[in-house]
Amino acid sequence: MYAKYKKPLYNYLIKMGSTGAQAEDIVHGVYIKYYERMESILEDQKTEYWLFRTARNQMYDIFRRNSVRKHEPIGENILAYENPTILIERKELEEAINEQLQKLPPEQSEPFLLRVISGLSYQEIADMLQLSEKLVKSRIHNTREKLRSLLNEYKELL
Repeated sequence: MYAKYKKPLYNYLIKMGSTGAQAEDIVHGVYIKYYERMESILEDQKTEYWLFRTARNQMYDIFRRNSVRKHEPIGENILAYENPTILIERKELEEAINEQLQKLPPEQSEPFLLRVISGLSYQEIADMLQLSEKLVKSRIHNTREKLRSLLNEYKELL
């Protein structure tokens, strides 16, 4: 199970502003907590939901202690293309997307990142963030529209 969720948890934490070292520490801490409390975790509660919620809570504890929140680039692991022009264009697009995500408040970007990175359902995200499912859908939709608009502007420049 560690292998299945380690990378999605790590990526989520990075996208939400944790440093690489913080994300690794949180992921390890979450798994230690999980294995210590495995029997007490409700059977009807999805393991994935519990892992992401616990990681999120630990991340915000660190942010409160450090009073720092910074997005890391969303595409730090770019696929290597043989064509340098494609690589440059992809890098520019990723930078534009990252810039747009950084402009959004966490209330807007977090539901989107939880949906895209973790694949959690709208209801699971709503439960985790203590929001209505309708509000989660709205925030994700608005973020997608902003990114779609950015993508259209980017296409026009090419």
